Amino acid sequence: MDLFQFVARFHVLVLHLPIGILMLAALLETHMVFGKSKRPYLLNVIWFWGAISATGACVLGWMLSQADGYAADAIFIHRSFGISVAVIGFVCWWLFKRAYAEDDVTQGQSRPHASQPQKNAKPKLLVSVLSGAQLFFLFATGHYGANMTHGETYLVEHAPNLVRAVAGFPPHKAARPPITSLDDVVVYDDLIAPMLEQRCASCHNDSKQKGKLNLANMEAIVKGGTSSNTLVIGDADASELYKRITLNPSHKEFMPAEGKPPLSDDQVAIIKWWINAGAPVNERLPSVAMEKSDKVFAMNVLGLSPEAFPAIPAITLEQANALENAGFVVKQIDRTNGYLDLDLSISRRPITAETRAALSAVSQNIAYVNLSYATLSAQDMALLSTFTGLKRLRLEHASVDANTVFELSTLENLRYLNVFGSSVDDSIFDVVSNMPALEQLYLTGTNVTEDNVNAFKTASQVNIYYVAYTSADAKSSAHGTE
Repeated sequence: MDLFQFVARFHVLVLHLPIGILMLAALLETHMVFGKSKRPYLLNVIWFWGAISATGACVLGWMLSQADGYAADAIFIHRSFGISVAVIGFVCWWLFKRAYAEDDVTQGQSRPHASQPQKNAKPKLLVSVLSGAQLFFLFATGHYGANMTHGETYLVEHAPNLVRAVAGFPPHKAARPPITSLDDVVVYDDLIAPMLEQRCASCHNDSKQKGKLNLANMEAIVKGGTSSNTLVIGDADASELYKRITLNPSHKEFMPAEGKPPLSDDQVAIIKWWINAGAPVNERLPSVAMEKSDKVFAMNVLGLSPEAFPAIPAITLEQANALENAGFVVKQIDRTNGYLDLDLSISRRPITAETRAALSAVSQNIAYVNLSYATLSAQDMALLSTFTGLKRLRLEHASVDANTVFELSTLENLRYLNVFGSSVDDSIFDVVSNMPALEQLYLTGTNVTEDNVNAFKTASQVNIYYVAYTSADAKSSAHGTE
């Protein structure tokens, strides 16, 4: 636990106080001096507490800047403007208070009560300059602070080119032609960069670099961050970029962190392929070696395959909570649709009536589900058969056998089935022969026979992953590694 950083993170809460208070003070001050209204003494109090809150935000901001992750020049600019806000706040409080006090003495009046108005006697120029300066520095501080957290282009990301030009930004990049085939794909620009932009850029950009890592362009990725092996070209398993996105989501080093949406299984698989393939940049996809499964992953990411998901309504917060309470890790496959990736293998909670109810309520949204190590009844298998959109099913070491697996034969959209270490036998081939979309089948550690595996390989287009040893051997191996 880092108490210093715990306190520092209240900066994002406190900073809103001076924005509201000092903006109100500056606008009221200007209104009073140019209008006919008399100035209330309470404005002195507003200026004072606005300046105090700005000082508090500055202190907390300085504390927050001691953590890694922000560019030094960005911190300097934001800090300078922030300090200016606090200083101008105190200057306005002191000068305006003094000006009115002197004016009251000149007229032989005693100091008014806070609720009583004061005579409008300040020079309009003084009010205009100081109030205008306060508003300018407030906006500038907020703008550069937002740049640090959202990136320098956040404000003008969707602005017309004329506005971008006035703000000193280049015009929008010409839209890349729509991808209609894998033959059109430039590996980095079309496949890798959009994923990093979508999932990673908010914390690893030109202005904000957690772990001193910038993922905004290929040059920065190769340079890496605090870790010298961010990208080990040709070896995904040795690359921190790949390691961090494949950790358990509860791990403190899992990325993306802080509740941000994780990469989908397809995206993770493509990152692994890309690194192992030598991290190609300008090459077109057909020129880079790919397994059939990698092509499927790429097509899914690009929305080209039959597994590309049409838009459907997302589940409700109550439905998501019910799934999480049942022990599932719940991921939305892509924010453009409402399909889900559910994982029960981490919690290994037993499947109960409440679990079935939570699943039934979102059955049309379930595309991927991991029930490895689960004890599955015939009722549970029958429920799985109703998931008409199910495309991936993982049942490693689950209690699936010849008596229950037949329920899966209705899954016409299933493309990936893993029953590693289960008790299924050769009857599985009768089941999967009714699955027209099936592409990958994992049978190692089951009770199937090698002859039937080879026969099915010959008769179908399904990629079968099989090593000849029994489910008992698989379970023994699993217990030895847990």
